[in-house]
Amino acid sequence: GTVFYRKRLSKKEIINVSKQFVEKSSFRGVARVTGHHLDTIRNLASDVAQHCEAVNNFLLQDVKLGTHEIDEFWSFVKKKQKNVECKYTKDYEQGDAYSYLDIKRETDLFTAFVVGKWIQETCNELYELISQRTQQPTYYQKINFCTDCNKQNENGILENFNKDCVNYGQVVKDKIDQIIYGTHRRKVIGNLDYSKISIAHIDGFCSALR
Repeated sequence: GTVFYRKRLSKKEIINVSKQFVEKSSFRGVARVTGHHLDTIRNLASDVAQHCEAVNNFLLQDVKLGTHEIDEFWSFVKKKQKNVECKYTKDYEQGDAYSYLDIKRETDLFTAFVVGKWIQETCNELYELISQRTQQPTYYQKINFCTDCNKQNENGILENFNKDCVNYGQVVKDKIDQIIYGTHRRKVIGNLDYSKISIAHIDGFCSALR
């Protein structure tokens, strides 16, 4: 069975509430629209997330090698980090929350994501997931990564992949006083063609999610 087995809500009600989650509605908003208690909505959201994770782990296996575009975007849980009276740690949920995302360029497959603080451990979790879900690269058949200039990505790649089996390039934003006036590309690991160093797909995906 699934996490929905023996739920008091009917299948139709579960589907209806889940559709509200996709519309980015708040839990209180979903509760008002569906007529269910706020705690019911929160519990169901947790169950849906657990179910989605199980389905992803089952289906996303042995993904063919290709080019993966990685990026992260900011959000927050309950309140912004500056208003949280707690040490900035990985396990503390309130405050800033960053979604680390991976899309396989050739197919637009949403291969993996991790949500957490903007720290190295969260980034490492993403690359660990990618390594588990993709075919293992070799010296002759390498996996390609493209990211922005976040240093966490290079560390995450080296933590989870053999350096000799990876091509990695970065798209670097050129700034003056935090104003972006252009970009340039650079090779970091391996010999990825400059024309293939791009994060356009993942940037578009992040914009859609926002």
